[in-house]
Amino acid sequence: MRGFQVRTILLMLCLWLAVASAAMAGDAMHFKDADIRDVLHALGELGNINVVVDSRVQGSVSVFLRGFDPVEAIDLVTRTNGYSFHWVNDRTIVVGPELWITERFEPVQTAFFPLRYTKPEAVAASLSLVVQPAVVRPDAAHGGVLVRGTREQLDLAEGFLRQLDVPPRVELDFVDADVLTVFHELALAGGYNLLLESPLYGTITIVLQDIDVDEAIRLAARQSGVKYRFEGNSLIVAMDPPSRAVVSAMATVSPVPAIDQDSVSASSGGAVSDEGGDGDLARTLDSEGTFDPIVLRVLTLYYIDPSQAQRLVAAMVPTQAIQVEVVGSALVMRGPEAVLHEAEALLAEFDVPQVRVDGIVLRGEQRLAVVSVGANSYVVKSGDVVQNLAVVNIDDAGVDFRTVRDQTLHVAIGGARN
Repeated sequence: MRGFQVRTILLMLCLWLAVASAAMAGDAMHFKDADIRDVLHALGELGNINVVVDSRVQGSVSVFLRGFDPVEAIDLVTRTNGYSFHWVNDRTIVVGPELWITERFEPVQTAFFPLRYTKPEAVAASLSLVVQPAVVRPDAAHGGVLVRGTREQLDLAEGFLRQLDVPPRVELDFVDADVLTVFHELALAGGYNLLLESPLYGTITIVLQDIDVDEAIRLAARQSGVKYRFEGNSLIVAMDPPSRAVVSAMATVSPVPAIDQDSVSASSGGAVSDEGGDGDLARTLDSEGTFDPIVLRVLTLYYIDPSQAQRLVAAMVPTQAIQVEVVGSALVMRGPEAVLHEAEALLAEFDVPQVRVDGIVLRGEQRLAVVSVGANSYVVKSGDVVQNLAVVNIDDAGVDFRTVRDQTLHVAIGGARN
């Protein structure tokens, strides 16, 4: 027995001397097939801290550490071998199995995390992986999850759920839609109960593309004059009576000014006489001498900036005959059918991508092209689609593309299509 104690003391001394000399020689620590308990004790000696090791900590380790201080080395050795440690005070560390450390030294608490957008059962499994060995239970009745664990595990759970429990993103288009219908659809998209404190009046036109549902509700409320608030999982809306309601200009059809029929010449083919009249009004008359109906159209833009498109329409189409608003990545236009058709044809010519072919790469029988679309570069093959632009064919001279509007573009190597 005495011989065993002597050998143990000698082994500890050798380990300590090896560690100390290694530390002095460039902060390098080298252990080979050493008992993990002896290594931890030696590192504790070097760091001037007490290390208490549970009897279940067993095995040998071989490590070479450079640039680590003793506490960092203890952390690395314990974690890489499946153990954990806990600071009892500023001078003492206890090392043991992670679950044992948690149960013995870290206080366990239970917390309820309410969820606003995500279903509890949908996140429980992934949350369990993040905070294990903490206990996670979904609580569908109260719309949240229960977590029982340490303070650190509860903090992890809170941060993880904050990243997941976010408003869903929506892509919804409404053209002259009832305000009630709009808010009903948005409430469904957000998983809200919709409560009306007063009737909702009027119609609105709004295009909502890839925004979270709460922001969509805010925009729709501003557009329609609806007052809203959230209470728990309920969306509560109200509106002033029609006489005081804020009516969106987008949802109001401007009345067509009356025209003195005597000023219309029978031989003019439906044109308004220039005598005392506005020549631009002739654009609203058909061959029978009556006004074209005022219509509204939403034109989604895929490549051109909406504000640029609005300026283009204003420059090319008489502003007296058409009303144009930018909503998201679309233009909402109101005017006579013929004028809108002219504006759409104009925009179709300019709503094309800025694409350049930087090169073509041969890989066996396959041809790859390096293309730039806007500010981004891609390596593509036939059949690929990048930024709403389909790659139809790649030949030795260039690349054929097809746009969303079914236009075909051929761009040569080194060339660009703007």
